[in-house]
Amino acid sequence: FSHSLTLTKRAAVATLPASAEGEGRMSPTSVSEVSVERSIGAMTSHEKEAAIKESSDKNTSNIVSSVLPWIGVVVWPLMTALPLILTSSLSPISYDSVFPAAWYEYDATSRDEWPKPLGLSLGIIAVAIGQVFVIFYFFLHKYGYLSCGAEPTSIQTKGSPDYEFTEGIATHLAQPEGFFLLATYLSVTWMFHLMPNSYYSFQGGIQWKEVALCLILQDGIQYVMHRLEHVVSPAFYQMSHKPHHRFTNPRMFDAFNGSPTDTICMILIPLYITANLV
Repeated sequence: FSHSLTLTKRAAVATLPASAEGEGRMSPTSVSEVSVERSIGAMTSHEKEAAIKESSDKNTSNIVSSVLPWIGVVVWPLMTALPLILTSSLSPISYDSVFPAAWYEYDATSRDEWPKPLGLSLGIIAVAIGQVFVIFYFFLHKYGYLSCGAEPTSIQTKGSPDYEFTEGIATHLAQPEGFFLLATYLSVTWMFHLMPNSYYSFQGGIQWKEVALCLILQDGIQYVMHRLEHVVSPAFYQMSHKPHHRFTNPRMFDAFNGSPTDTICMILIPLYITANLV
């Protein structure tokens, strides 16, 4: 600031007539110089305050923009919103107060009757609710609500197409290898009693240790399946996993898009193995 003030004062003095220099009295020109200096001093003080405020706002913005993206970690708990609401002792509603007992009471040790579809329906609805939270989070990310208004830029600086949010969501939801295969898998394994007996019980609450173990185990199996898709054979890679790598400028939901074989290997097989191990 002092450097700017000095330069501005020099510029003001340089514009004064030479006759004003060296005189002992306050000439009109000298009065003008004093007024300019006083004005400059006032402006500098104002600029200092503005700069301090701007610096403070910038620091606050940096902190907020660093913290807001971590809102994504709550997507995982929100995806379990439905089972939490229906099983928690703190919830005002529970499954036994919402649904008739005939909808969920089932003897899993007996194979004389079909499993009740309520658990299956709630599982599919839970998946749908999870997608709602993921899409909402992506909307906040895409339009800069998690970065103080700054929209994220494409990783690729050249040739990156515009990301149309509605088109991206429509393409994602329309993928047959996604929701159709997952809903089919859940329906077949549930209704034909291919899941462990504990899956058909509505007794008790969420077993958090087992949930954490399922997540870790499934992620590990998924990694193994991913590696196998790459190395088993070029022909198998072309058929299964290469469609997933066709995106040269991937969008958020492109991570879920691939091929039916890829979904079976990367999602359904790990799900089934995990369900029967934990």
